[in-house]
Amino acid sequence: DCSIQEKIDLEIRMREGIWKLLSLSTQKDQVLQAVKNLMVCNTRIMAYTSELQKLEEQIANKTGR
Repeated sequence: DCSIQEKIDLEIRMREGIWKLLSLSTQKDQVLQAVKNLMVCNTRIMAYTSELQKLEEQIANKTGR
């Protein structure tokens, strides 16, 4: 549970860094690579968030909520 949240936090920090890099990019190759990395980060964040929600639902079901 905690490690998933840490992964989400890491991806969010990486995404912020990629946004900064993207704003400074001047060459087409740089922009394309930054956008690709941004999409990968967003996909990972969505996957980790989904995984975290499933774990929370399992915990809620076990506790009888």
